[in-house]
Amino acid sequence: LIEEVVVVGYGSMRKQDVTTSIARVGGKDLKDMPVTGFDQAIVGKMAGVQVTQTSGKPNSGATIRVRGTGTITAGAEPLYVVDGVPLERASSALETVDMNDVESIEILKDASSAAIYGSRGANGVVMITTKRGERDDNQISINLKANWGISSRAIPKYETVNEAEYLELAFEAYKNELIYTEGIDPLLAGTQAIEVM
Repeated sequence: LIEEVVVVGYGSMRKQDVTTSIARVGGKDLKDMPVTGFDQAIVGKMAGVQVTQTSGKPNSGATIRVRGTGTITAGAEPLYVVDGVPLERASSALETVDMNDVESIEILKDASSAAIYGSRGANGVVMITTKRGERDDNQISINLKANWGISSRAIPKYETVNEAEYLELAFEAYKNELIYTEGIDPLLAGTQAIEVM
């Protein structure tokens, strides 16, 4: 009986020994996700991987930490590898890769699986594999994604006042302020409120 073997770094291991050190999301999991970036696609999908949104700005990238932060002074950003090419900056991975082109995302979490990348892979390695062209005779395929929704008020529409009613309420408010905070006679307060209005 031949067991499945995974090539890791400079050697090979049985697949059952590597299951905790490599996390993978791909295929149908990515296809059905309504997300714009691969960082959003791995939220909550991989054990030992923390994805934190650091800004509320639209299209701002998230911070990815593999097995937590291991240093205070040095960077804790993992190495991003797109189709075998290591990227120098983490932000360039978010800018370069379109989510529609991603075939699979694998995160290498331990030293043996990241050995081939040396010290750059010390904080983990995020490997992104993009889709490849396939030969499919006499077949045309079109992918279409569409989202729709209905927006309604969270609070039901409430009664509002018109201009005349607003002026009347403002007059009453000013008159009551003069009566109760400054102790002015109600008739005199009404006269003063009319003069101000």
